[in-house]
Amino acid sequence: MPIAINFAAFMQRIHNQVRKTIFAVLDIFYPIFRRFMPLQTYHYAACGGTNTVLGLAVYFISYNFIFQKHILELGFIAFQPHIAAMILSFCVTFP
Repeated sequence: MPIAINFAAFMQRIHNQVRKTIFAVLDIFYPIFRRFMPLQTYHYAACGGTNTVLGLAVYFISYNFIFQKHILELGFIAFQPHIAAMILSFCVTFP
């Protein structure tokens, strides 16, 4: 069996396990929102909200602690610290 097929099957198992774990955690809080929205909408909103909070946290940490409010100079271009923090936050949360 080729290595690529083994790797794909391995990644599929990891994906399914992570998916089940995320849904199990989200489903703990679903009874609170049951009368407002269906389960699929709740899952979508909860994942989107979590991603937004993660993006804000990455921005805050990168702006204050990684770039330390200083200009990021790459030699051929320089970024203001808020722009560099936004780019880093985007790279973490968008994919």
